[in-house]
Amino acid sequence: FNKRSVQFSHVICEDSAYLDPPQQRSFENIDAIICCVGYKTNFPFLDAKELDIEFDPRTWYKHCFPPGHDGNLAFIGYARGHQGGIPQIAEMTARYHALIQSGERRLPKNLKQLALEEGHAESEYFLLSAHLRTLVDYPSFCDSLAILIGCLPPMPNPIFDPAMFIKYWFYPNWACWYRLRGPGANPKAVDKVLKERFPLS
Repeated sequence: FNKRSVQFSHVICEDSAYLDPPQQRSFENIDAIICCVGYKTNFPFLDAKELDIEFDPRTWYKHCFPPGHDGNLAFIGYARGHQGGIPQIAEMTARYHALIQSGERRLPKNLKQLALEEGHAESEYFLLSAHLRTLVDYPSFCDSLAILIGCLPPMPNPIFDPAMFIKYWFYPNWACWYRLRGPGANPKAVDKVLKERFPLS
């Protein structure tokens, strides 16, 4: 901050209480202010030139698979939903990666082209956040992975299960929805979450 005076709109005090709206309050004897900025996608343990990798998730298929490595090199956790969290998308990516490693799924032959097309579409969609190269549209990104995995959740029947039908359309797109069918399906766990933990009130 170069010894300048800075006023924060939100302050978290030692007792975890928020000051919002801002109040006139001074803080003295501050040793450091840590700002979470300036992060770069970098892997010092990898030789990027030798592996021919571009450190830009939007050039990797599904933000995970750099072209030219046949799925043997994967980066899980580099898709950040504009809503939802990184762990949910990372789980879906890891499931797809596991299926590729087990031989149950194959990466598309035109992986590089698809990655560039999807990356271009994401850059246009998130035009105002051009520096956030990990950013994806959470629902559509998870659904695209679910199609590849084979776990796209079916729409519940509005006649035979109206409660689940309503949840399907109005509840959050939680990761548990992708456990209804396909590899790694666990319908009982889904019922535990959607029917017992979060019933319709």
